[in-house]
Amino acid sequence: MKTVIVEFDEKEAAAAAQKAFDQIVGLGDGAGGFDLQPETDDEADAERFAAMNEGSKRRLRVYAQEAHERCSRRIALKAAYRFDEGRYFYALTAGEGSAAESDDVMAAFMEDAWATAYVNAGMELLREKIAEDLAERFPGDGEVVLSEAFGPGYFGESIEKTGEYLAAAGGGEIGITNLEGGAMIPEKSCTGMYIATRDPEIGPGPGCLKCAGNPAGCAYCSIRNK
Repeated sequence: MKTVIVEFDEKEAAAAAQKAFDQIVGLGDGAGGFDLQPETDDEADAERFAAMNEGSKRRLRVYAQEAHERCSRRIALKAAYRFDEGRYFYALTAGEGSAAESDDVMAAFMEDAWATAYVNAGMELLREKIAEDLAERFPGDGEVVLSEAFGPGYFGESIEKTGEYLAAAGGGEIGITNLEGGAMIPEKSCTGMYIATRDPEIGPGPGCLKCAGNPAGCAYCSIRNK
């Protein structure tokens, strides 16, 4: 199988990572994760708390910008995928430099959040590139679509299968190593697969999408056993 190595446009990746970062730390529109303003009927208190809230957000953005300036120079976003019998196996990493390096707790948190944001952004962009590949493989067939992502840690799939997915995707070609138990190096890496299908409904049910359980519980799941 041919391995396709994906190169990401830096500006495009940075813009997508900014949106993902704002959602992670609660700074984006509608993120709802960062609000220090309690409910109050007193207009003066409401104005005071609103000012405090905005001030805290401004300080948080300063921390965020400083962290981005430090870690964006170290992050090397790259991905690989292979097409095999209707399946797209993929691997993606933010690179060795994505690990937080600061001794300051808040700064380290921000650096880690940025690295996660770049992985999330990379997955979004990678899916778009795989969708373009899909359109080239099945020209004129608009019924062929990509499924939800499947893989280690998804919907009851054991993370111990990480090595199998990485090998199928060619993850070693972009520097990802599988460790015992399913962990990966670099830490900010992921792997999985998409299925090329004519059934847009293929995938886990709504209960699986929201499940907070672990794979050991799948055998006893009332939804799965219906």
